[in-house]
Amino acid sequence: MMFGMLVAFMMVGAGQPFSERELPFIYLILFLLMFLAGPGKYSLDYWIGTKLEENKLSRY
Repeated sequence: MMFGMLVAFMMVGAGQPFSERELPFIYLILFLLMFLAGPGKYSLDYWIGTKLEENKLSRY
């Protein structure tokens, strides 16, 4: 979905003003936020959790 919105924003709407390309840009940002905030190996939650666990283990 993010790739599709990136293509829609950059390629399809290349000659148009930003006001006409605004919706694909908003969707791109929303999909990016869901990708980073959602569960999974590449989320910020997972990254922060692993860093906290490493810090806890290095204390002992």
